[in-house]
Amino acid sequence: MEITTEKNISLSDTATKGETVLPTTKVGLMKGPPGSGKSTQCSKFAAEFGFSHLSFGDLLQAEIQSASQHGTMIEEYKKEGKLVPSEIVATVLEKAMKKSKTNKFLVDGFPRNQENLAKAENIVCLSFFLSFLL
Repeated sequence: MEITTEKNISLSDTATKGETVLPTTKVGLMKGPPGSGKSTQCSKFAAEFGFSHLSFGDLLQAEIQSASQHGTMIEEYKKEGKLVPSEIVATVLEKAMKKSKTNKFLVDGFPRNQENLAKAENIVCLSFFLSFLL
């Protein structure tokens, strides 16, 4: 397994109306095919470098279990086999970051598409990507 880093591309410095920017937050996104060890490596990287590891699947599941309005919507999308809308995805991510005691995050299982990435860039300045290549 080879690990490469890529400098972020096309980052937003400002949010659209109604969205929050967390400018001092460092966020890394893990990408790679299913079963490539993203979650395992995220945990190791996060522990070594003081990042909070956010597993996006776990965040969505926690939101479902909270029985919140977003949780109910997420559950419906999952039942239908559809991707959760980017607005909800970004809100869940922002909520998890605000609850954390750190400002450095490594997120795996996110983004699922370009629209997810664009919404996330309105909330935080993405710092780096980690790619796991087989």
